[in-house]
Amino acid sequence: MRIPVLVSGPAAAVTAAEARAAKVFSADDADSYVDMLLAVAQSHIDGIHGTLGRSIGLQTLELTLPSGCKIDSSCLPFPPYVDTVSDEPSEDGATHAFRWRAGYGADPATALPAALRHAIIMMAGVLRDAVPADEGALKSKTVDGVGRWDYSLPDGAAASMQKAADSLLAQFRVLSL
Repeated sequence: MRIPVLVSGPAAAVTAAEARAAKVFSADDADSYVDMLLAVAQSHIDGIHGTLGRSIGLQTLELTLPSGCKIDSSCLPFPPYVDTVSDEPSEDGATHAFRWRAGYGADPATALPAALRHAIIMMAGVLRDAVPADEGALKSKTVDGVGRWDYSLPDGAAASMQKAADSLLAQFRVLSL
């Protein structure tokens, strides 16, 4: 099987605001930090280097094929297929470069499934909780006008969160025969 080349993307699939709305991140977590953790989590599963064999964020891929090969969009790797960008022959005519967009979010009909969105958020939460606080394992959160809470993540909580994320992702894994 030929492996495509990533031309551009992938676009971010989840925003910091969405991660906060899911109650995995709080206002104490800086947007840039949350966005970075979300990008790391997404990169683990997304596109040609990801574990799912699927495009999550919108991206442009290119596959170089021998001339005369017909392209069936339903057979392209790293679904879901969005549209064709170009199909150009090489200068010598021996091959042609086929470019297409793949991923979720091109339009409302191809919105990112809720299970994928939440799995990315949960994976980012596991990454955040894997970093010890300044004093060791203890973390704290402060809510203006309410108070401050000091806590430590119980043993196994991160593993449970990752196991739940893996379960959400399983239905989207592309298997090859």
